[in-house]
Amino acid sequence: MRARLQKISLGPTLRARYPRTVADRQTPFLIGVLLLTVLPAPARAQGPEAATGSSGPQTDRRSRSPERRGPQIVFGGDVLYDAPLAYQLRRRARAIGRRAAYREVFADLAPALRTADLAVVNLEVPISNRYRERSAAEDVPVFRAPPDFLDALDAAGVDAVTVANNHAYDQGLRGLRSTQRAARARSMGLIGVGADAREASAATVFAVGDARIAIAAWTEGTNHRPRDAEGTSPRIALLRDNNVRRTIESARAQAQLVVAVFHWIREDLVRPRPMMREVAREAAEAGADLVIGHGTHVPGQTEVIQTQDGRRVTVLYSLGNLLAAMEQPAGQLNARAVGVRDAPLAMIETRWARDRLEVAAVRLRYHWIARPLGLAPWMEGGSLPVARTVSLDAELERLARSACGSRCDRRAAMYRRRIALMDRAMVNVHAPAVSGSERADRQLASAAAAPSAAGSRGARFATHTRAGRARTEPPRTSRRPSRVVIPDSDPRLRPYLRGQVFPITFVPGAVQERTVGARALAEIVALMRA
Repeated sequence: MRARLQKISLGPTLRARYPRTVADRQTPFLIGVLLLTVLPAPARAQGPEAATGSSGPQTDRRSRSPERRGPQIVFGGDVLYDAPLAYQLRRRARAIGRRAAYREVFADLAPALRTADLAVVNLEVPISNRYRERSAAEDVPVFRAPPDFLDALDAAGVDAVTVANNHAYDQGLRGLRSTQRAARARSMGLIGVGADAREASAATVFAVGDARIAIAAWTEGTNHRPRDAEGTSPRIALLRDNNVRRTIESARAQAQLVVAVFHWIREDLVRPRPMMREVAREAAEAGADLVIGHGTHVPGQTEVIQTQDGRRVTVLYSLGNLLAAMEQPAGQLNARAVGVRDAPLAMIETRWARDRLEVAAVRLRYHWIARPLGLAPWMEGGSLPVARTVSLDAELERLARSACGSRCDRRAAMYRRRIALMDRAMVNVHAPAVSGSERADRQLASAAAAPSAAGSRGARFATHTRAGRARTEPPRTSRRPSRVVIPDSDPRLRPYLRGQVFPITFVPGAVQERTVGARALAEIVALMRA
């Protein structure tokens, strides 16, 4: 069942999807990276602590009355349907069908999304036919996605999407209207859109059990503007409309928890700009209990804002991408800083404080956007046909059970590096500034120095938690894998070239393809490894 939702300014209620009982949930992967530099741990706390939004005193758990849990909410970053992903999905659909191809992309996200009472991501693409193309006058990407893409998000467990982002008008107002129709047909909530600017900025209220959660979304800007011939409706919420305070104050009067979501248009930012912090402060002082950001395409820092009325408001300035096939050098698995393929999910635990909800903990689940045609992490010797978001926690567990020796060791070390980098990117803004690569090197070097139990794979790939995380791994070496370039004149490639130029570079663990099909590519890789 889906969480009942309504627009504060409209009032219709849709069919129920939740709640689920607490017993139905899986325990999320626990971290304490957020806000540890600000918030002290409670006395005699069991296990690692995460960020909290409580403004009350910290007391010993044995003397505190049992807490009443509130709903669990999960937030994800940007979901894009860019040109590389569109091509990969069309090709994959010919092999396994459209429905299966699209759902395959979100398969590793489904466990986290489905266990939450409310799952929200940023849909940064219109669900629409193509009405616009990229032009010289507007030299920016122009996206669109078919309804199958929204079906796949729905099947993975997404309850609502924010559409107030810079790609909302990519297909004009017709594209935005098409997105609204597609969401209504699936009873999926839309946040940040409405008939006019005032309605677009109004919060959407979700009824989850006996709790009412209000979420409002704004974007810093858009790539395109509606054309005069298209009319004036619908519209998305823009920061320049200056209605953040009014919206949040109205939502706070009608919901027990208020979340403000902002889409920034400056890319590749880990540390927030002063403007971003000012906007977050305005939302917190107006009554928001949680502030979520995205749009920078990389995970960003966090903050706890102490408001004038004594509340502590958690701010996650950027969750990065959740799905995108971006081609950037910074997106390599062994990169020394966070990039466009690091994809954390934020699991928000809430609790009741009298008649309101407050943020009790923020936990991350780590994911990585795996590119196609590289070595598929879950298929030894296979190749990945389409970009998809992979759970790093699940991959480390799989590697712990594998018997592939040093190859598994190297890949597990790279996965732990991604986790360390995401942890360190999402530290509090007031933490001492250290470069991303230096942080990861320190953390991994200290882990490598720890002795691992001889012959015990469980010691090498132990499940990691923030406090006392077991990160033992093989010692790092400076030797790089050799690179072998196969010229297209090699006679072994002749059966596969079909008269076309085929430059291919083979690096252990990665293959880059230009003009040949997936099946032929797999045969070439096997041939070169022979």
